[in-house]
Amino acid sequence: MGSGGPPIAEYDQERQGLLVLQEAAREALASQGQEPVAPDQELVKTLEIAHNASLQALGAHEANLEARRHKRDILVKLESKAKEGQDKVLFIKSLSDLANGDDPRLKGISFERYVLGTILDEVILAANIRLAHMSRKRYSLERAALGQVSGRGKQGLDIMVFDAYTGQSRPAGTLSGGESFLASMALALGMADIIQAYAGGIHMDAIFIDEGFGTLDPDTLDVAMDTLVDLQGSGRLIGIISHVPELKTRIPAHLEVRPEDEGSSAAFRIS
Repeated sequence: MGSGGPPIAEYDQERQGLLVLQEAAREALASQGQEPVAPDQELVKTLEIAHNASLQALGAHEANLEARRHKRDILVKLESKAKEGQDKVLFIKSLSDLANGDDPRLKGISFERYVLGTILDEVILAANIRLAHMSRKRYSLERAALGQVSGRGKQGLDIMVFDAYTGQSRPAGTLSGGESFLASMALALGMADIIQAYAGGIHMDAIFIDEGFGTLDPDTLDVAMDTLVDLQGSGRLIGIISHVPELKTRIPAHLEVRPEDEGSSAAFRIS
């Protein structure tokens, strides 16, 4: 139990010795009472002192022993509680590793990125329907496999582009400006479709596209505008924010904002 005193076994041995001494004292006193001669008072007094001392020592040892047993029980309970606490800490840490992607088996994919990756797969499927038309079936998007994209950051949400002309996949960042615009627009429209599907029948009636048309060549611009016109034909309001002059001739109704000395002015134009 520790170094504060003799072990319990030694107390038990000493207790037995005191009991033997006590019994011997009793027998001596009893034998003195059976003798016809007068008892030796000095001896009786000595034996009584020894008897009382043995009782006191025995009581002290038993109290000490009981105190040590009580401390032992407390230590056993504390050890059990410490084990329970340690098990809880390990369980919480395993949940934290699972949620944050720190478990080596998860390869850095957190729970949040796993859920987002599942939704991204659906968005990519919806986006590819439009991107196939806009790229004349050359490009399709796909989620990058683990380790496919270089870098030490979080993985699981990187997008690759499959090029039907080369038969290979490459990072989306290798697309040209016009191609990136078409891919981005396809993803935006695909996300709108998925959000609308998840929203339980709620329709997204308006879509606004901010800039990007200035990077398109005439042919790509035609494809992008045809896609937007098709969306408009399905009942959606399409808004384009752009400074490209050619769009003015393609869009019959537009809100024109002009800078002036005292600020800016805005007016609707219908051609």
